[in-house]
Amino acid sequence: MNRIRFQRARRMFLAALLFYCCGGTVIGTVASGGSGDPADQEAPAGMDEATIKKMMDLATPGEHHKRLDRYAGSWNTTVKMWMGDGEPTIATGSVIYSWLLGGRYLQSRHTGQFAGMPFEGVGIDGYDNAQRRYFSIWLDNMGTGVMTLTGQPSADGEGIDYWGTTFDATTMKEVKVREEVRWVDDKKYTFTMFMEMPGPDGKMQEARVMEITAVRQ
Repeated sequence: MNRIRFQRARRMFLAALLFYCCGGTVIGTVASGGSGDPADQEAPAGMDEATIKKMMDLATPGEHHKRLDRYAGSWNTTVKMWMGDGEPTIATGSVIYSWLLGGRYLQSRHTGQFAGMPFEGVGIDGYDNAQRRYFSIWLDNMGTGVMTLTGQPSADGEGIDYWGTTFDATTMKEVKVREEVRWVDDKKYTFTMFMEMPGPDGKMQEARVMEITAVRQ
């Protein structure tokens, strides 16, 4: 890392560090007439060039973010939902994926119909370089909660597998959730969601509850 790049990285890192860890002292310094320049502040113990470079590398989008870039754009969706035994309910919709914060987080906005009512959902997907795992956050207008899952590349390299829990308002308990995303090609992918549900014997077991086929517009 050359000296100029190091100074820029140091300024950016210390600005964030001082603001979040020191109670906003950077802003306070500016307001009181001080320089407010993070480069003029003393680096905390251990914040040498190598440490700052590591932190900047962890903050930079990489190969896993490029994998998520396959979603970017607009898609038509066909949604199948299983509410129990028997045939699924089928609906259609659309989703638009766009990047946030310099390619670090992928936002998806889903629209369609569910049980005859307008449906809207928002997802935030990304890859945490530090924890070395994907994550997926989901919110929609059918509730007031949030679902957060973590994932890894699928064994065949053609998708991502996610695991986690969500709060089931029907049972008022946390239940296990598993999702599979698989790419057919660059113009089509499938999403399958499995959820822990009571079986015929009353014991909890995994069941397929949703399948989405997305085709690029």
